[in-house]
Amino acid sequence: MHIFLDISPIIFILAGISFFFSIIFIIWEYLDFRSLKKAVSNPHSYSPDISPKEESCGVSIVVYAGSNTAVLARNLPKILDQDYPLYEVIVVNDGKSESTSDFIERLSLQHKNLHYSFTPDDARNLSRKKLALMLGIKAAQYDIILTTNSNCTPQSRHWVSSIARHFSSGADVVIGHSRLSENSDTGRGCRLRSFIYMKNTIKYLVQAIQRKPYRGTSDNLAYRKSLFLSHKGFSQSMHLHYGDDDLFVNEIAIHGNTHVELSPESIITVSHDNPAKALQTLKLHRTFSESKIRSSAFFLENLKTAIYILNIMLIAGIALLGFNNPITIAVLVLTAAIMFIPQIITYRKTAETLQLRKLLFSIPIFTLLTPAVEWHYKIKCRRHKSYFYTWQPLKS
Repeated sequence: MHIFLDISPIIFILAGISFFFSIIFIIWEYLDFRSLKKAVSNPHSYSPDISPKEESCGVSIVVYAGSNTAVLARNLPKILDQDYPLYEVIVVNDGKSESTSDFIERLSLQHKNLHYSFTPDDARNLSRKKLALMLGIKAAQYDIILTTNSNCTPQSRHWVSSIARHFSSGADVVIGHSRLSENSDTGRGCRLRSFIYMKNTIKYLVQAIQRKPYRGTSDNLAYRKSLFLSHKGFSQSMHLHYGDDDLFVNEIAIHGNTHVELSPESIITVSHDNPAKALQTLKLHRTFSESKIRSSAFFLENLKTAIYILNIMLIAGIALLGFNNPITIAVLVLTAAIMFIPQIITYRKTAETLQLRKLLFSIPIFTLLTPAVEWHYKIKCRRHKSYFYTWQPLKS
């Protein structure tokens, strides 16, 4: 094996282009982090005239519950234990459950603001979750609707107040954040699932902070009942099983009526009995919904991914051209360090800000794998397109 000390000019050219792409990517990632960090540390900076003391708005919390009474029993007491003067909790069960009904009845003896309803078992050809939410919203006595699910746990007794304060300044929609419980997902692929979840979370939160909202999550989403009724509820997407949060937010959220709440007190923790299956199903639903949403977020994310992949190709080109040249190897190491070290640092800081799983050396690999994962779900959506429409019964 021969070792050469001279270096081809093309390697310098490739390194220069790689450096340029790295700077663009790093600045882009950093600006996203800075937006999120600013929203967490100073939640009033992008939602003017909010006074935390103005808590006079009545809030109706609509909790969508499945058939797992144990999960509801674990989380509902924390939802009921909110430090807020005027709120009610409406639990809507997907189907009639005697165990859930008995549990709610016992708990309502201690909490007069707790109410219960359920969707009919014989309801067909419509979205059961949307039906449940509509039942809860129509029964709500207050104009502020705060939606969540039975597998969601508030991290603070000030969850409701942190969300409700935005409505006193004229907001019609408030997008909150929900974090995955790391303890509930420790199986194979948990880090990749966490990475994809975080990338999608960053995408829609940053867009909302920049006054270009296009989706939210039903785990932690609030809007006015009057706005819901004026848009005829979920009428535009009732032919779909899903979209009660992302498609609906895309419909009602505009530049001036939507705020974002990311304070630690406002965050919801989500747990799943089978995290791998639940997150794969959620990703499939989101992928299908995003095909019906118009937003610059998708173009920008694709552009960022293209820059990253091109940069990886440039780094690989440098490696192939000078694998036996110490100077070229030094250039390669420097080029890769300029790209990957700031990316890892920024990602970890963003994960800390959003209280999500921190990763390390797997971050560049997962970033490269993400486009393949996205295309996998897009192809799957196309192959099983009828599954998302209400004329196709949902599989349990």
